[in-house]
Amino acid sequence: MKRYIFIAALAAGVMSFSSCQDELDVEQHGAVSANSFYSNDAECLEGLAALYTTFNSQTSDYNNWYTGEQHFGFAISDDCYTGGGARGNDSGWEEINELRYTASNAKIANLFKIYYTTIYRANLLVSHVQGSTPTQQRIIAEAKTIRAFCYLKLTSHFGSVPLIVEEITDGKYAKPVASPSEIYAQIEQDLTEAINSGAMLEKSSVNDKMVNVTKQTAQGLLGKAYVYESTFTGANKWSDARTALEAVINSGKYALVTNDFDDQFHKAGEFSTESMFENNRVFDANNLSYIYSVQRLGWRTEMFNIAELDAAQSSGAINCSNESYGFFNPSQELYEAFVEMEGEDGWRLNETLKTYKQLVQIPLRIQEGKTIYGNAGYFCTKVPSRAEERVVVHKIAQNIVFFRYADVLLLAAEAELPANGGNQAKCDEYLNQIKSRAREDASKMRGNYTLTDVQKERRLELCFEGSRFPDLVRWGIIADAYKDKGKRIPSLHGLYDHSDNNNTLEQNVNGYNISYTETASQGFQPKFAQLPLPQGEIDVNEFVEQAELWK
Repeated sequence: MKRYIFIAALAAGVMSFSSCQDELDVEQHGAVSANSFYSNDAECLEGLAALYTTFNSQTSDYNNWYTGEQHFGFAISDDCYTGGGARGNDSGWEEINELRYTASNAKIANLFKIYYTTIYRANLLVSHVQGSTPTQQRIIAEAKTIRAFCYLKLTSHFGSVPLIVEEITDGKYAKPVASPSEIYAQIEQDLTEAINSGAMLEKSSVNDKMVNVTKQTAQGLLGKAYVYESTFTGANKWSDARTALEAVINSGKYALVTNDFDDQFHKAGEFSTESMFENNRVFDANNLSYIYSVQRLGWRTEMFNIAELDAAQSSGAINCSNESYGFFNPSQELYEAFVEMEGEDGWRLNETLKTYKQLVQIPLRIQEGKTIYGNAGYFCTKVPSRAEERVVVHKIAQNIVFFRYADVLLLAAEAELPANGGNQAKCDEYLNQIKSRAREDASKMRGNYTLTDVQKERRLELCFEGSRFPDLVRWGIIADAYKDKGKRIPSLHGLYDHSDNNNTLEQNVNGYNISYTETASQGFQPKFAQLPLPQGEIDVNEFVEQAELWK
């Protein structure tokens, strides 16, 4: 009979209550204490499976890695507008996207819980798995890698947070915050120990498909941690970063995807040559609890000519599920950044988003009298679910790619900048690999790249992957980039020349018929360079105080 680990769902700041009445202290049947469970390899592997399942499980509408973590990366960036059916469709994301959020924002609280829930499961393994067999040593190394991955996310978003690296057994869940330097030290210790364990899996060839985090995943994350620490805190870890990132590059076990760039974010290209860490969604109608319901990105179905939408989907002219809610549409600034580097016909641009002008040519047109809120004329095609990923109604089987080889190359290029003590030739080599894959014009591949060149490439290559916000903060350029973020939200009515519909004319913006909603946003303020600790954490944790700028 399969045994289940009895795990109290720990999220930092959640208080534990118990009764002193003996009659209520009843042993739970069918449960096994963590103290006695991890007695052999099979049980330890069940615990590891529970850790990986965290990235798939949907415990609530927003407390999961899809709508809670992935969508947060969209909303906080300047690469998209919240969108949706109309203003107010999701006020929580609008607050974040428009820089109007406070410590009471539920999305921020859920993000905090997602990271600490995953850390809790990793801590169970690190605390209880003995490491007496090669399998158990590997499990500990993978748990440390995933824990480091979560803490890297936490400190890059929140700064100082509680540092918990073992199972809490005394009921004292409230912990003081650790400084970013202390958190980076733990991240680097975890990843170094995992790498040096000699127990982690490695791909035998570049074409292997690997679900588990590997030695190279740990090395890549270690390099990323050194880059982040160097830029966030001013510590000089550039040499360490170069060593860790070059270990991945020189391994020859990963390579950029050269055809169908956007396939690597879908079932058609899952666990690609570029993938270094992604979750695994099973295309199985019998496992719907592990398949996220309703992908929110994509075409707002009822706003388009329905017959044209059905025909476009059936013919494969567009890759979009017919159950899309129209959230997180690309910003005009992102589109213009692509055009600057690639031109309007850029290959990577067209693998990432489509313009409304392109949709009209299919044809796929906005209905008479309809308006697409939070849209400037551009639609993301990189990550929204595709029709073939639909298992049953409102159930989508699609992985999230959390870390990929392109990020390693871009981090290595940054670390190799001469200003960071690196080698210009290596910087040029790594950045040109990204540019070459993007099929940029030779005039854009001149070499002698600067930090500005790296910044431009990271924005385009990693858009809709959650890197934009921490990048802007650590480079110290967020105030300029976010100066007017959220002040005016566009709505698309169609083409301005009325060749697609006869909607009321508003403003002519690059040939699009656009109206604007003025919001209460004041634009960027210094406090928005860091997320506030969730108010719920402040309320229950006597050892933490809100960040000074958020008081």
